[in-house]
Amino acid sequence: MKRLIEEFDKLPWQPCAGCGTEYVGLKAGETCDGCKRKEDKYNALPAHYRNASLNGMVVHDKKILEMVLCARLFIENLGANNNKGLYLSGTVGCGKTHVAIATFRYLTERHKTAKFITVPELILKFR
Repeated sequence: MKRLIEEFDKLPWQPCAGCGTEYVGLKAGETCDGCKRKEDKYNALPAHYRNASLNGMVVHDKKILEMVLCARLFIENLGANNNKGLYLSGTVGCGKTHVAIATFRYLTERHKTAKFITVPELILKFR
């Protein structure tokens, strides 16, 4: 057993550039598969949404403020009271997508299950 541990310690461990977890077989500066999947998920977004956050979001009317507050309450109460989803509505350009993606990012970065679905996709599921 001691020999096995010594051999294990001799393996070429490298830290993942994304999360810092050490793996055998990674080259310096590479990311693990988990971090690559996370990067792919965010790289599919338009550039201006990739760093979407509820913190520092410009709120210029009451409707946007209500959406941000609802998203924060949703996050804080996740799992309580059968809280199963967050529905955002509003006119074009009011910030729905930003709030939705910011909420999605917050949850997935904390290893929570989250799904982003548009109304047309939802309607197709019920057909």
